[in-house]
Amino acid sequence: MMLASIAWGVWWVFFFVLRLDHDAIVVLPWVRAGSFGLASLGLLVALFSLRATRTWFVFVLFPILANASLFFVPWLVEEWLATLDR
Repeated sequence: MMLASIAWGVWWVFFFVLRLDHDAIVVLPWVRAGSFGLASLGLLVALFSLRATRTWFVFVLFPILANASLFFVPWLVEEWLATLDR
């Protein structure tokens, strides 16, 4: 869950910097790569921490979904930036 929090922090810092300086869009590939790397590592850790019981699955489901949701953020950012250009 810590890796997902750091990856979400990377995106929120990017949005804050983009709000202050619109030329910061050039760092988007770096933000995307950093977030993807952290989310992938976090997802692997969450999947490896699964146990056989149902209770443990419910416990680990939140970090799995938090890390998996980060894979959709670049697509959402591209859609959002396309609406800003209009």
